[in-house]
Amino acid sequence: MTEEELNQFWLKVKDEVKRRRVDLAVWSALEACTPILVEEEKLVLGLKSQDYHRQGHLATVLTRRVMEQVLRDMGGGIKNYEVIPGTTQRDWEDEKERERERRRASEEALERRKAEGELGEVWTALAETILRRHTATQQKKYPQVLVRFLLESLEDLYVVEKGLGEEADTDFSQRGLARMLNRLSDYTGLPAVAVALEYRRLKERKGEKLTDKG
Repeated sequence: MTEEELNQFWLKVKDEVKRRRVDLAVWSALEACTPILVEEEKLVLGLKSQDYHRQGHLATVLTRRVMEQVLRDMGGGIKNYEVIPGTTQRDWEDEKERERERRRASEEALERRKAEGELGEVWTALAETILRRHTATQQKKYPQVLVRFLLESLEDLYVVEKGLGEEADTDFSQRGLARMLNRLSDYTGLPAVAVALEYRRLKERKGEKLTDKG
């Protein structure tokens, strides 16, 4: 579609939308729009920065339903529209790039939540294992009994953290580790720092090269 054909098409669309949708705010928004191009069955419209506040009038459910019906009735295979900031094809390319970045960020966030969900199950399973051990431990009033419980639990903790590989260094895993150390503190009556120190010593005995996170 040439630029002239696009402009003529847009004039017809505007007139028909105005006939079907009597709303002065919508009319003003339509008049402020510049048709940029048609791409993949979509009419791309642009608004200058000083007019972009009008975009909301073209995004309501009722207006969108009317405009999309008009576009379909006009023929030519155009089914929907998008209003962007800017009035040039370069502005459209920039908008598509921003959309790709938004989609990429959304996908990464989804993957992160999925991974954290799986990690959460690992930490939950460990917490249940340690709880069962604590419940089954007899004569917890004796410190030597609590020491054995603590050392066995730290061994379990080490196996779990080691199995996480690189995921062990994520903030989510570090928070999970901290919760377990705090829980062992509650079970044994030792300060959480003392439990963390004993865990660090265990890792050193295992030949771990420790970072600031331990």
